[in-house]
This record gives sequence, C-alpha cells and structure tokens, in this order.
Amino acid sequence: MELIVFMITGKTLHFSDVENLTPTTQGFSFEYVGKATGVKRRVEMNYTSVAGYAVATKG
Repeated sequence: MELIVFMITGKTLHFSDVENLTPTTQGFSFEYVGKATGVKRRVEMNYTSVAGYAVATKG
C-alpha cells in the first residue's frame, strides 16, 4: 500500500510498501521499507502533527 501523510507544517511525506496501518490512542502507526536503504521501519504518527493522510492500495 502507498501512504501520503500531510503534516500541519505543510510538508507532505510519501511512504511506499506500507503494511500494518493501525490506529493508536493518539494517532496511527505503520511499517514501511525505505527506498534508499531497503530497511524496514515502524513509525508512529501523532494526530497533533498530522493534518490528514491518503491511502492507495496496489492492484
């Protein structure tokens, strides 16, 4: 899955190969594989920093 996160600062973050997008008590978490490094990482986003997000599934 592809995930685009819109930050309240105006920045846009793009993540590919996203898995396990899960709501948390203060936001959401997910795992992704870094394009440059190939390393799998887990991220937690807090809704106080996020204006919104968009999800696209492949296929």
